[in-house]
Amino acid sequence: MKRNRISLILVGSLLTAALALGGCGNTAPATPSDTSPTSAAASASTSAEATPEATPEATPAKLVFLNGTAEMVDFWDNWFKAYNESNTDGITVEHQFQKEATKTLQVMMASGSAPDLIACSVTQDMLDNGKLVDLTDAGFWSTLNPAVKEFCTDAKSGRAFAVGTMQGAVGLYYNKAIFTELGLKPANTWAEFVANLTVIHEKKPDIDPFYMGGKDGWMLSHLAEYTFQAVAKQKLSYSAQQKAMLANDLATLGWDASPDGALATLANDLSALKKDGLINANVVTATYDNQTTAFATGKAAVISQGIWAAGDIQKKNADTSFVGFCQYPAILDGAKPAIGSGVDGLISLSAESTAKDAAMKVLEAILQPDTLKAISEARKAPSANPAVTSDWGYLKDQVGQVLSDPSIASVTWTTYPSGFTGDDSGRLFQELFAGKYAAPADFAKAWTDAWMNGASK
Repeated sequence: MKRNRISLILVGSLLTAALALGGCGNTAPATPSDTSPTSAAASASTSAEATPEATPEATPAKLVFLNGTAEMVDFWDNWFKAYNESNTDGITVEHQFQKEATKTLQVMMASGSAPDLIACSVTQDMLDNGKLVDLTDAGFWSTLNPAVKEFCTDAKSGRAFAVGTMQGAVGLYYNKAIFTELGLKPANTWAEFVANLTVIHEKKPDIDPFYMGGKDGWMLSHLAEYTFQAVAKQKLSYSAQQKAMLANDLATLGWDASPDGALATLANDLSALKKDGLINANVVTATYDNQTTAFATGKAAVISQGIWAAGDIQKKNADTSFVGFCQYPAILDGAKPAIGSGVDGLISLSAESTAKDAAMKVLEAILQPDTLKAISEARKAPSANPAVTSDWGYLKDQVGQVLSDPSIASVTWTTYPSGFTGDDSGRLFQELFAGKYAAPADFAKAWTDAWMNGASK
C-alpha cells in the first residue's frame, strides 16, 4: 500500500495547490501564438531584425487530433481554429470527435490511418506494439505534478505514453436541498445508499431517486469501476492492481463469477434498484444529456458522473447551490466507500505519424500554462500544472474535501484488455438492466468471459 499512499499524497497535493491558487479567469481557449515555443522563437527572430533569408520556411504539416470527450468538442474546435491561424510552423490540425473513440482508434490504426494526436483511452496492445510515442523523457514533465507522470506510466513497461492535462474525480452528485429536507446524508455503505433512495422514492414519488444514463456504455462502466472494482483497487497497491489487470489475473482482483463475489453482488444490487423503482425506467436508453438535465431540473436526486459534468449542470441551472458531490458506497462488508481519482485529459502521440515533430510542437503548446488554465476551466477540473491559477468550478471545496477524507478510498481507472474496453463492459450492464440474465451469477460469468475473450484477441 506504500506506493498507493504516496500516489494519493501527490494527487492530494495537486488538488490542494489548484484550490489554493484558484481565481477568476477567462474560459476562452488560450491563444496558441502566446504559448507555442516556436511562436516565441519567431518573435525573438523579429525583434532581432532577422532577414527573411535567415529564417527557414516552415514545412507544412497537416495533423489529425482524435478526441473522445464530448464535453470538449467546442473547446478543441475553437482552440485549433486559433492555433491554425496563428502558429508560424506551417502546422494545421483537424479536430475529429468520436463518441466511441477507442474503438475508432483501433480501426484507424489497423487500416494504417492513425491520427497524429490521440485524446482518448488507448489499449495495452497499442503500448506493447509500439503504436504510441514514448514520452518518458520529454521536458514538459518538470512543469507538472509528479503524480501526473506516475499515473501516466505504463505498469508493464515503466514508460509513459500519455500525458494528463488535469486532475479528475468521479463520484455521485446529489441534491443537497432534497437530502437536507428529508434528513439524509451521503451513504458509506450500499445498505445506507438504498435506504436513502427508498426514503426519496416514498416522500417524493415524482423524482427519480437515482438516475442512470445507460445508453452510452462508458457511464455504466464508471459505476462498475468505482463500486465492485474498487474493492480490489483499495486492497492492492497501485502497482499490484495494474499488474494484475495487465496479466488478466481476475483471481487476484476478485473479479470472478462466484455468487457472493463483488461482481455478482453489484449485479444483484442494481437489479434490485430497478425492481424496486429506485432508478429511472429508461435507464437503458437514457443519454448523458438526459441524465444531467434530470439532475439540473430537480427531477433526479442522485446521479453518477465525473466532475466534468458540473459545467453542463450549471448551463442548465445557473443556481448550483443545491449540487453536492460525494463518494460511491461500499458494496461489500469491510470495504471503504470509494471515489474515482486520477489524471484526466490524457493525450498521446501516434508513433505511426509522419509528422511526429510537428505533433510534439502541438502537444507542447497545449501544455503551456495559459492553455492548461483554459482546459481546466472548460472541463471544470483542477490543472495538472500546480502553478496554474484557475477558477475551475463551484465544486472545488466539495471535491477537495472528499479526496482528502482518509475514510474514503481514492481509486483510479481500470486497465481493460484490448478486446474488451470500458464501453464493452458498459454494454453488458445495459443487458443486465434489459433483463437478459436470469441470475446475478450468470451476468458475472458473462462479464468475466468477455474480459478473458477480449484478452485473447
